[in-house]
Amino acid sequence: MTKRKEHKYTRESIFTTPFEILWYAHIRGMSLTSDWILKPGELGGEPEYQRVEYWTDEKKEDLSAKGYKEANGLHDSIFWSGTRRYAKIHNGKEFPIEEYYPAKKDTAYTLNDAMLSNSEKNFKKSMARAQLTATADWQKLGLMALLGVGVIVATKYFGIW
Repeated sequence: MTKRKEHKYTRESIFTTPFEILWYAHIRGMSLTSDWILKPGELGGEPEYQRVEYWTDEKKEDLSAKGYKEANGLHDSIFWSGTRRYAKIHNGKEFPIEEYYPAKKDTAYTLNDAMLSNSEKNFKKSMARAQLTATADWQKLGLMALLGVGVIVATKYFGIW
């Protein structure tokens, strides 16, 4: 039988939370599950939801089978590092982009792919690397090689090497 203990996320404090995390996550090996219950069947209106969090000793596979996903950024203070956190959204509904924005060709999946993509960051990194090699032209490389040879000869001449 799985054990569950409620976590009151609204009452987190620097005096109690680290000890609770130490006890449940690190000593007892439990995971934190967060259930987000959205207003059913509505896309607009007031953003109402209920959030319930529990410490549980269920395995990752069992939580995944129940529909929980890893939520690494859920609690982001240093106290939560090394703690397994999972979240599940109840009564969620995919936003119909085609209905409200017919000119847009994006879907929830293409937007998610664009959000998770690292291609822009990798492109900027590659451009910085290309700029570095362009500025270090052959004259500078030759001068650095000449200085290196000069340092080797000087250390040999003065008996340091």
